[in-house]
Amino acid sequence: MRTTRIKEILTAAFSPSKIEIVDFTNDHRGHSGQGGGNETHIRVSIGGEFFEDLTLLESHRRIQDCLKDEFTSGMHALEIHILK
Repeated sequence: MRTTRIKEILTAAFSPSKIEIVDFTNDHRGHSGQGGGNETHIRVSIGGEFFEDLTLLESHRRIQDCLKDEFTSGMHALEIHILK
């Protein structure tokens, strides 16, 4: 399950104090670019000490770097919220 895998990857990389992973693929059924697969649109809400000294852009890049394999395996969209 992609959401579980993403949570494990991000927890190992950042030791967040808060993390929530939500699959919102159903909100995009039938849209262009949504190939009918499961867990293609993911929302990540994450916060913790690691992100305190990073800009928003740096935080997003770090998360995207950790999840690049998910994009190559079918994830289409990643929505990131950094919690302060």
